[in-house]
Amino acid sequence: MQGRLRAQPAAVLFLSLLFIAGCAKKEEAPQPQWSNDKPVIHQSIQQLGKQQQQFRADLAKQRYTIDTLQQQIVDLVKKNRLQQAQIRAISQRIEKLHGKKRAHAAPRSVAPQTSEAARRPTAPATTHAASAPAKAAPPTPSSPTATTVAPPAVKIDNAARAQAEKNAYSSAYLALKSGRFEEAGKAFNAFLDHYPQGQYVDQAWYWLGETRYAQGLADAALNAFKYVADHYPKSVKHAAALLKLGQIAESLSNWPMATTAYQRLMHDHPDANSAGLAREALSRLQKQHPQPTHQPAAAPQPNPEPKS
Repeated sequence: MQGRLRAQPAAVLFLSLLFIAGCAKKEEAPQPQWSNDKPVIHQSIQQLGKQQQQFRADLAKQRYTIDTLQQQIVDLVKKNRLQQAQIRAISQRIEKLHGKKRAHAAPRSVAPQTSEAARRPTAPATTHAASAPAKAAPPTPSSPTATTVAPPAVKIDNAARAQAEKNAYSSAYLALKSGRFEEAGKAFNAFLDHYPQGQYVDQAWYWLGETRYAQGLADAALNAFKYVADHYPKSVKHAAALLKLGQIAESLSNWPMATTAYQRLMHDHPDANSAGLAREALSRLQKQHPQPTHQPAAAPQPNPEPKS
């Protein structure tokens, strides 16, 4: 009997240990699932970290690109200002050179005709001294005879003049393309005054027309384009001037002038791209405003320069 009583506590202790071991196994059951998902979660975290680093690198590159573009814009603005200052300085030098030439030419009694004056379509100027022989001055005690000696003629540097003409034209053209229409109009007018027979005079007339049209001065633009069309048939701007002439005349309801301009464009420049536009415009114009008879365009007559 006493042996049984001693065996019962040992059995109870054994059963308690089995129960505790069973509970521990039940609580540790989820551990195998977490151990399987742990590498995947770590990999996802690493991928997110790499993506964040890539985003930061891309953002840094974009900021660098923006800073570079902004610096380029600042440099271009500075360069544009420097070029404008150089153009103004060259224009001032040109004005000074013209002033010196006029000052040297003023005291001469008989001046040889320069190449510039020879090219102008005006009558050669004559002086009173050229028509009558010069009278000899009375002799003085210091010299037996005294004669009038004319100052040497001013030499014109053709290369410098050509460069000055190109700079003046470029300055006016740059003002037009920059949207400074008032400045461009004055610059083109000044160019035509200084270089009426220059190399770029036909293009200066054309761009003066574009300037006036941009200012809303349709009549002045019409006159400039008509001057190119009538006086510079071999100009690179002749076809464009005829097209502009027709378009502006059409906008001003001047149907005969528009028709004539379009027909001249198709006749003088049949292979130009603008000839196709003129053909379409002429067809539209004839449908809207038919004319019973057609007279050929009269030859252009010389007219005063319509500069404005």
